[in-house]
Amino acid sequence: MAYENILAETRGRVGLVRLNRPKALNALNDALMNELGDALAKLDADEGVGAIVAGHAPAANPFH
Repeated sequence: MAYENILAETRGRVGLVRLNRPKALNALNDALMNELGDALAKLDADEGVGAIVAGHAPAANPFH
């Protein structure tokens, strides 16, 4: 699944999920929640992932 509202990747044994809606200040909506759920489920099912870290993309930080 290609994501429009989040960034998801793995680095070694760590899954990284970042909210990426800078124009909306990362406000949650149905599309973002669906993508987040999908990404978390895939990372959880991956035996090579030992931890999942969630955050925001640097450009989407409203406190810069």
